[in-house]
Amino acid sequence: MGAFSGPITASAYRVQGTPSDWDHVFEEMTRSRFRDLRPGAEKDRAIGWVLSDDPFSTDFSRATLFRGEILALTLRMDILSLPAGQLKLHVEKAVAERLVKEGRDRLNRKEQEELADEVRFDLLNRMVPTIKLAELVWATDTNRAWFFSRAAAMVQPFEELFTETFGVRLLPDSPYTTALGTIGEERADQLMDWNTALLVEPEL
Repeated sequence: MGAFSGPITASAYRVQGTPSDWDHVFEEMTRSRFRDLRPGAEKDRAIGWVLSDDPFSTDFSRATLFRGEILALTLRMDILSLPAGQLKLHVEKAVAERLVKEGRDRLNRKEQEELADEVRFDLLNRMVPTIKLAELVWATDTNRAWFFSRAAAMVQPFEELFTETFGVRLLPDSPYTTALGTIGEERADQLMDWNTALLVEPEL
């Protein structure tokens, strides 16, 4: 879902500032690029930037990212999700097999926990992760940005990674941030301090 396909659901932002050194930004993007979950790693999710037109590419350059003054980029998150019920069944099977193999009646708590970790590790390594994608569209000439997701699991890491990568802050779009971008901070603060009761017609 997002800017280029599917239903349009976006979180809108005002961007405070513009990067002065895009070459440095491209280096930061490379550091924050998406990396596949490695077999044997304990992590069950990975997140990072990919190209907007190719979720498997991290070939970042001005030519691949910009369309005029518009920067288009995609945040990719891969998740390995193992349902608790399935894990429980596989652990019970592994415990039963261990007991038969060793001729025992039961495992102690530590042994059960270690075996459960081994089973979970093995199952995760055989799974294909779920891929989640959400596009970023940033009008760098007007400092407005749209992230095409409203899911908290995507929005929060997006906001953190955006600031880390580009070195500028995001402000959720609102009447205040709109005023801030058009009439300046001082007048925007004055506007927000107005007593709205003065705008209501008194009853006769």
